[in-house]
Amino acid sequence: MNGIHSDVQRVAAVVVTYNRASQVREALDALLAEPFSDIVVIDNCSTDETPSVLASFSDERLRIH
Repeated sequence: MNGIHSDVQRVAAVVVTYNRASQVREALDALLAEPFSDIVVIDNCSTDETPSVLASFSDERLRIH
């Protein structure tokens, strides 16, 4: 299998957001309650409070771009 084998299954979630501060907080709270190995958030240059909301999370599974 191309040399890639692991006994641990990794599943990631991807969130794309733009000016959705309250919705992204709710979405991330729900995703962080699940056993995702990685959660990637793409902020499409939000001009509202979305960047501040994203910065308030410190979970090591989050990757914010």
